[in-house]
Amino acid sequence: MKNFAAIAFTVLLSSLFVYATPATPCILGQAQTLTGHTVTTEHVSFTYFIPCANGGLGEDVTVSGPLHSDIYLRLDEAVVNGFYVFNAAGLVGVADSTGNVYREVGVTRESFTNLVFGESGAFHYVNNFQLVGQGTAENYLVHTNMTFTVANGQVTSVQHDNFIVECR
Repeated sequence: MKNFAAIAFTVLLSSLFVYATPATPCILGQAQTLTGHTVTTEHVSFTYFIPCANGGLGEDVTVSGPLHSDIYLRLDEAVVNGFYVFNAAGLVGVADSTGNVYREVGVTRESFTNLVFGESGAFHYVNNFQLVGQGTAENYLVHTNMTFTVANGQVTSVQHDNFIVECR
């Protein structure tokens, strides 16, 4: 899920022009508001290395299944704000060495407010990702909360409120 930030931003910008209202394009400096909202479900496949699996030797777990995406974007003159949410409900995987079965659950989301040309903005990111082992397989948890701000085109602060990676 960690690679979705770049994908989400691309999809957000694409959805602005594909799903935008009104039908005429926004010209900066004019008092128009454009909004874009799209909800999709895509089949995905990911491979994760779980360091505590296989008796502590670690192993790759490949998961696949539906990934639910909810993306919203709003452009008011020169300010863009919005959010994206990726929900990994229904992904199932099998460990390469042991054959243990894992279910992927959790959500990755970000909300943001930004000037169109990236001069300033605020970004709030949350990732709560779990591979839940079935039977005796270990559970793997990744959780992070992060906020960063941009002023005059430069990152001015980064705050990690919570960062956990653990096997249970």
